[in-house]
Amino acid sequence: EQAINSRPFPYCYPCDDEKKPNTLRMEAVEKRGGSGKGLYLHAGNMLECMRSRELPNADIAIGAEVARLSHMGNISCRVGSALHWDNETGAFDNPEANRLIKANYRDPWKLPKV
Repeated sequence: EQAINSRPFPYCYPCDDEKKPNTLRMEAVEKRGGSGKGLYLHAGNMLECMRSRELPNADIAIGAEVARLSHMGNISCRVGSALHWDNETGAFDNPEANRLIKANYRDPWKLPKV
């Protein structure tokens, strides 16, 4: 794997747009080519696997990991620094980032405990 701009992930930096104070911007990532049919192929693979009982190209574990990494990237941009995740504790090394892991709901709404 080759890191973009010699980093393992894109760098977030303060936005220089005066209309967007206190916001962060992520450096551009080089566009990659593709067929433009990714969603069509993904959905087709899932339907075929439902019929054949085969494993899909991207199962739920892959989807969960992609979602988790996306959330981690967003949290890193919001706090403005690189973060380190501890799989054992399920937390970052940054208290501000840990507060962003789950939503804070206003009364009377709650996230059910399961």
